[in-house]
Amino acid sequence: MNTAAHGYTTDEIIGITKRWLNTVVIGWGLCPFAKSPYEHDRIHYRVLESIVDIRGRMLEGYQLLDEKPQIETMLLIFPSTTCSFGDWYDTVQNQSELLGQRGYLGQYQCVCFHPEFKFGGDIPSDDMTHHVNRSPFAMIHILRESSITAVVENGFRTQDLLLQNHQRLRQESKASWAAMMGKIIDPNTESSE
Repeated sequence: MNTAAHGYTTDEIIGITKRWLNTVVIGWGLCPFAKSPYEHDRIHYRVLESIVDIRGRMLEGYQLLDEKPQIETMLLIFPSTTCSFGDWYDTVQNQSELLGQRGYLGQYQCVCFHPEFKFGGDIPSDDMTHHVNRSPFAMIHILRESSITAVVENGFRTQDLLLQNHQRLRQESKASWAAMMGKIIDPNTESSE
């Protein structure tokens, strides 16, 4: 399937997403749970042209995970989305809450990714920690609550991961991030570093 988004095909968008996962999320150790499903091909990628009926697309994602336990997690990728991160976050959170009311509360969790991701609160706008959920495209990560529960029951502390990620990201510069993302989007790009 071809897509007009950024001039990339669906396969190219999925390839960019996989390079981002491998390089940033797994390579930088931002999510210790991502490596196994990535290496065992248990992530489902779905590229969507529009955020129209986003609730319906999220519901389809939940239903697919219900039907196929071999899929650990899912990324809904919206490469054509031009909305700000604030609007994206609000939309995804509102739709997640509505789907929770349809019987999915406690089964699935949605995490927002966006090229302009930014934490709320008093973190300065130029702080590299905002990059923890920055991605090449707007995305919704749908993950199973049971997977999170299993990890937490084994002693994992999300607060430790957050602190580790902040420390890791603060070691990077905006220039190194931009060069790396350029290489993820176009592997033939020459790095200036």
